[in-house]
Amino acid sequence: MRFIVILTSLIATFGANANELENVVEQYVGAIFSYNCEQIAELVHPDDLSLFQEKVDNALQSPNKDLVNEELLPLLGVDSRQQAAKLTAKESYSNLCTNLTAKLPTQELKIANAEIEHLKKTTHGDIVVVTYKVTYELGGKSTYNISQYSFKKYQDSWRILLTPESLAYFEQYT
Repeated sequence: MRFIVILTSLIATFGANANELENVVEQYVGAIFSYNCEQIAELVHPDDLSLFQEKVDNALQSPNKDLVNEELLPLLGVDSRQQAAKLTAKESYSNLCTNLTAKLPTQELKIANAEIEHLKKTTHGDIVVVTYKVTYELGGKSTYNISQYSFKKYQDSWRILLTPESLAYFEQYT
């Protein structure tokens, strides 16, 4: 299944002097629009990737073998639990993202004229929550999404934190 994604412009209202956090938000949104799961995995905080891998490992140990074999292994892009156990956290996340994306309806998506508008930024200890609005044209019609993501520093750069929903996905296997 192939998506043709055209980003004719990703104009961030953050401007040329955007700070590092705003640049990471821009990169993340760009990676989502281009379905670049490897880049998305690079932007995820390593602690959350470790937690993600822990959820994968727990699911692989699940007594619900049929469901794991029929659903989870193909999403991880492997044929056996042994192969899945050898995947790094980034590989597991990237493979799952890629294979879930491949399950989306087969249609040509043309995303154009994307703009990111920063709405709000709040700080909770060492976590920064960013709310932004992405306006774009999809199939010639203007639309928008308002999204909220949490970020935390890792070494000297900001990384995105996974949403509780993305981790709750694995509950079905345990």
